[in-house]
Amino acid sequence: MVFLTLDDLDNFFRRYAKQQGFGIVKAGGAYKQEKGKTLNERRNYTWKCESGGKPNARTRASSRLLNGVSGKGVKMANRKTKKVGCPVMLHAKVTKDGKWQIRNVVLQHQNHEPVPSISKYISMFQREDLNAVRKKAFPTP
Repeated sequence: MVFLTLDDLDNFFRRYAKQQGFGIVKAGGAYKQEKGKTLNERRNYTWKCESGGKPNARTRASSRLLNGVSGKGVKMANRKTKKVGCPVMLHAKVTKDGKWQIRNVVLQHQNHEPVPSISKYISMFQREDLNAVRKKAFPTP
């Protein structure tokens, strides 16, 4: 698939993710370079499922458990994480004529099942809905 702008591609993948019931994050991209100088133009970009990546097994000290006590024998609480190693991703590059082309896509989720009916509870979509309500309530002149 080919898109005219990066925003068109971003909006397309966001709508797809909302329809399927999972959140996405912009995982990274690179800028064009010319004669050793970085230009302010993207040359590629990658989006990933918000559940992608390794779960972080760090622990945190809970103030209720510690009560100001430190040392051995102190209980530590595990942090919650959404990361389950989901491989879903989309990678796009700019073609020579300046359009964005999808080069690699993985749409098969692993270790979690997205549910379309709960997409309204995913934080990235809640912010979009809130911004739409604000625009209707307080239109710009």
